[in-house]
Amino acid sequence: MKEFRCTRCGKCCRSLGPHTKVERRMSEQDLYCRCMITGDLFPAHVGRDLLDRQRIRDREPHPGECPFLLSDSESGCVCSIYETRTRICRSFVCYSMLIFDRDNREVGKVKGRRSLESTDLHLVALWEEIRQLAPGNETAWRREALRVLERNGYRAELFG
Repeated sequence: MKEFRCTRCGKCCRSLGPHTKVERRMSEQDLYCRCMITGDLFPAHVGRDLLDRQRIRDREPHPGECPFLLSDSESGCVCSIYETRTRICRSFVCYSMLIFDRDNREVGKVKGRRSLESTDLHLVALWEEIRQLAPGNETAWRREALRVLERNGYRAELFG
């Protein structure tokens, strides 16, 4: 399996809800935070290059989002505590498979267990067949899905 590559879309930081809470500020850059999902207390450090943007974010309420998510019109989203983020954040993978066509163009992304995002009509139709393969066994399903995709001229990379 390949290593997950973050696309900086910010959906993870928005979909997990307010899962990180600042418990105590040691300085502008150093905080103690609590992961509300696991209850873990962890030290967080706001990167120097993001400190001014984090100050602005601290003043703007964003219900339902992680307080450390910063939007950037040029590069997507960025986490102001990325190097010290929680275990939940480190292990989060928003897609489990990327699908490429014969020309090696990305044409599909599988999110969750078997939800396909694609504008390739042939792949969308084929995916209905693939979703029904080996319903109870994820390992067998992935193996079969890769075979069906390959037989139909696609290549897939697995993640997570």
